[in-house]
Amino acid sequence: MCSGDPSIYSAVAEQNRRLDEAGVPWDVTPEVPAYVAADSLIGKELTAPEVVQTVILTRAQKESTSMPETERLEYLAASRATLAIHLAIRHIARLQEQLLPHYGSGCSVVIAGKATQPDQQVIRTTVASMHDAAVASGLRQATIILVGEALRAEDFVEPYLYSSSELKRFLHNVFPARAPRPRRV
Repeated sequence: MCSGDPSIYSAVAEQNRRLDEAGVPWDVTPEVPAYVAADSLIGKELTAPEVVQTVILTRAQKESTSMPETERLEYLAASRATLAIHLAIRHIARLQEQLLPHYGSGCSVVIAGKATQPDQQVIRTTVASMHDAAVASGLRQATIILVGEALRAEDFVEPYLYSSSELKRFLHNVFPARAPRPRRV
C-alpha cells in the first residue's frame, strides 16, 4: 500500500523493485489522482479552447530529490499552461514568487487539501493571494495546487467538435436517420 497517487511522486517504483527482488507478487489498483479530484470539486476543466490546452503535472522541490534543471518551475510557468503542483504547500511563498512573473497577480489558483475526503478544503484564490490563503487555511500536507487561466475561463470559443455544423455531422454519423416511427394515438 502507498498513499497518494501511485503513478506520480509515490514510492511505488522503489517498492515494486524490492517486492520483485523478494519474489512477492503485487499489483497497483488505480485511483483518482489528486489533481483530478481537486478539479472535479470546482467543476471546471483544466483546459479551455484558445485559452490553454496543456496541463503540466509537477512538484515543488527543496529538501527532496532534485528536479532536472529544465523542469524548474520558472521554465514550466513560462508556458502559462495549467499547472498541477504536488508536494508544494509548505513552499507556497517561494511558489508565489516564482509564478507571479509568468501568470500575473490575478491568475486563478485552487488549493485543495484532502480532496474528496470528508475533511476536504478547497480554496479559490489568485496568485497574488495564494500565500495568505494557504497560511490562513492551516493546510500543511495532502494538498494539490492548481494554477491557470482555464480555472476561471467563462467566455471562450466553442470547441470545433461542438460547432453547429460539426455537431450535426457527428450526430448524423452516430445516429443515422431512421424511418419515422408511427405515432401512438
